[in-house]
Amino acid sequence: MLYWAWETALIGGGVVDVGRRLREARISLGYTLDDLEERTKIRKRYLAALEEERFGDLPGRVYAKAFLRTYARFLDLDPEELAAQFDQAFPVEKSEPLEIKHSPVARRPRYTNYLVVLCIIGGLLIFNALYRALGGPDENATQPPENTPPRQLVEEPKQKPGQVAQQPQGVNLKLDVTGDACWTQVVVDGKPAFEGMLTGGDVQVFQGREKIWIKLGNAGAVRIEFNGKEIGYLGKTGEVVSHEFPAAEEPG
Repeated sequence: MLYWAWETALIGGGVVDVGRRLREARISLGYTLDDLEERTKIRKRYLAALEEERFGDLPGRVYAKAFLRTYARFLDLDPEELAAQFDQAFPVEKSEPLEIKHSPVARRPRYTNYLVVLCIIGGLLIFNALYRALGGPDENATQPPENTPPRQLVEEPKQKPGQVAQQPQGVNLKLDVTGDACWTQVVVDGKPAFEGMLTGGDVQVFQGREKIWIKLGNAGAVRIEFNGKEIGYLGKTGEVVSHEFPAAEEPG
């Protein structure tokens, strides 16, 4: 906000008569300050400051000249003449140039690089946790030995027309993947037989003497056939299900 002292109103020994002319014109037209506040939308205290030449009470030089022009125009006075008289009485003071200090550009701290690395590591950990929660290998499940024996895959014998298929004794389990991929773990007679990902269209057959234990990460994608009879699906899509098929259990 710009302020100026009352003493600056003295130029060549004469006092500026801007305020006097405004006040006399207002009185001759029969207006009060309240009337003109409503008509000009200028606050009453600013109008009084103009008439009393208390320009330091105005919000600034630019506003003072704008109020003066509006007030003079409403009172049928020449706004430019009063504005010029105002400029003559209150010249613009020259301000000293501001010293601009240039601060050096801050270098990028090194810790931001470490932050990026930590974010990447955190993302990998979250991905791994989601993978395990949605059907990945269970840490508490039976872990196969380092040298996992080859999975027991038995090709289905071709059946001649009219010939009744004879099911082998023990446990015969067929896995038919009809949906999306499914992480699968199979243990035959207490020994790991298979652990991995099966995709749509895969068919796996396992045989055992006593029992077969399976765990499916996506139970709704694998159709089960137990000892020649179709069991169906052990669960819904995305559901993790484990089940044991003993030799004494009847299909169904």
